[in-house]
Amino acid sequence: MTTSHDTDVSEDDSLMAQANEQLERELLQKRFNLDRQSFQPFLEDHGDHLSIVVPDQNLADQPAERENRRALGFIQYEKKTGRITIANACMQLPINALAMGFSTKDVHGAHDHLVGRHGEGLKLAALVLSRNRYNVSIAASGCNWRFDMHADTASVSCTVAPSQKIKSIEWTDPALDMASLRYHVGRDVAVVIGATRAKSSRPVAPDAFLNWLRLTTMDIRGLTCPSGIISTPHGDLILDPQLRVQLYHNGITLANSTVGGAFLFAYNFAYSSTCRDRGRLASWRDAARQVQQIWEEALRKQVDTILPLLVDLLRKHARSADAEMIGPHLEPSAARQIWQYLLRESADKEFFYSERSNDQTANTIRDSLRKRPARLPDTLWHILRAHCPIRTVEEEQQELFKDAKPCIVPDTTFARAVDRALRACFALLKFTDHIQVVYVRGSAGKVDAYFDKGQGVLKLHRRWLDFACTHHQSFCRPWSPSNLADTNAPFFCGHVVEELLVRSIASMFKTHPTARPAEMRFMRQIGRRLRYLPHSIKLKPYPEGILVSWEDNETESFRTLSPSGPDYHVMLHDDNCANAETALLHDKADWVIQGMGTKIYTEYTPN
Repeated sequence: MTTSHDTDVSEDDSLMAQANEQLERELLQKRFNLDRQSFQPFLEDHGDHLSIVVPDQNLADQPAERENRRALGFIQYEKKTGRITIANACMQLPINALAMGFSTKDVHGAHDHLVGRHGEGLKLAALVLSRNRYNVSIAASGCNWRFDMHADTASVSCTVAPSQKIKSIEWTDPALDMASLRYHVGRDVAVVIGATRAKSSRPVAPDAFLNWLRLTTMDIRGLTCPSGIISTPHGDLILDPQLRVQLYHNGITLANSTVGGAFLFAYNFAYSSTCRDRGRLASWRDAARQVQQIWEEALRKQVDTILPLLVDLLRKHARSADAEMIGPHLEPSAARQIWQYLLRESADKEFFYSERSNDQTANTIRDSLRKRPARLPDTLWHILRAHCPIRTVEEEQQELFKDAKPCIVPDTTFARAVDRALRACFALLKFTDHIQVVYVRGSAGKVDAYFDKGQGVLKLHRRWLDFACTHHQSFCRPWSPSNLADTNAPFFCGHVVEELLVRSIASMFKTHPTARPAEMRFMRQIGRRLRYLPHSIKLKPYPEGILVSWEDNETESFRTLSPSGPDYHVMLHDDNCANAETALLHDKADWVIQGMGTKIYTEYTPN
């Protein structure tokens, strides 16, 4: 019997290799009901030939006693003749297998876990091999099948004839025959590539044979099996760095290793469907589901190994196909493990925030929370937000100040000067002149400030009003008086006001459109004004008035060298004039007194 098909296919060794390897693998899986993890071929070198045997996993294999070994199939390469034999035990090949599109694998049936079901694998392999001048023959179903390329290379034909070697095989054990590299034409299927006794042919070179194996499969023990692999029911996570970005389906190499993007790790998928040429996966959604399931199962099996890899993948390679597939559907328990790992690694020195946060977030973390900003990709951020107690900067400040109780300003020069200077600074700008300042005590941790935008209230920890707390590491000057914390002590600590302003502004600017440069200009203005901040104010009777004297933080050289010092606006109040005492901005008064070489505008407000 002869059948012919017109062809116009380019030479493609990889297609030939893939088709033949797939034939060997899937016939065995189907015939013996093998699961993917039970298919474990191994390579042996016997001197004059190489063999790849698929051992019977149900029976103990004994490499030391080859005559007792049992196998389900084999591949043999004869070095002298350059001939390859691929044999599967207890299989039949019907004549209609030559029809294009014929396949015994149902599209929606029990074989949907196998790689291909389009029916061209055998024909394409024979076609490509024949075009490359290799002889291709099959022994199956009691017949010999011989493929021939016509002289014009435009068509290939297959001649099927009854075999003359059919004999009784009831007494032979197929498993022993396969382990001994023997097959029977009436019981098994064997594909022979290369010369036969009846017909000479181009030999298959040893390098070509081994390259074919490396190209098409990843699980031959002793040749292509990865150094690091974690098997799961959904597929394998391959950690071998030499195989990164490569994709496999049931051990068969997929030529196109991108599914919407490049992968970081290698994967061997168990149940995905492929496109018609078996070069790539057909469904991004199916691939995403399997990648997610593979990682989750691998995490359960080897958490110490997999968890750091998973965190690194989601955090540093968020644009890879792996991370994009895992992110949206990762199970809650895995998300919580990632969160606990991040907390352990940060040792409470980092604060995590989303990459979509505004530009002021990192500054707020440094200035207000006093931690290192640690940015997380958007995918990982949403995973953690859905299943873990990760907070934004504002939520963290709210939590820390939640139970803090308001307190009054201590009656010390230091506390009063810090409070009044801070309020005066806020009064300089329109977008801060309405802010109410409230000092609180409580377990706010290291957080100094929290701005409640809705209420327009800035909450500050009371430690900023305590001289000892703000100078616990070192004094601001090499020498300081011993009474700096007293009621009438001098005030040298404009730097405390500046530091508190930095933290306050960081808390407020995150919700205000003013940019960072505007904040820096504002702080420079504040620095200049704080140098003129009066302290040690004294009142003495004076003819026709009151003598007001004070000190500030400018140097004496400024007073003596400058032709006219800064203008001061002095407002005097009676002790009972509480409302006027809180005023911060005033119009200049009508009369001036001279003192300390400085113009002093005074205004006396009676009770």
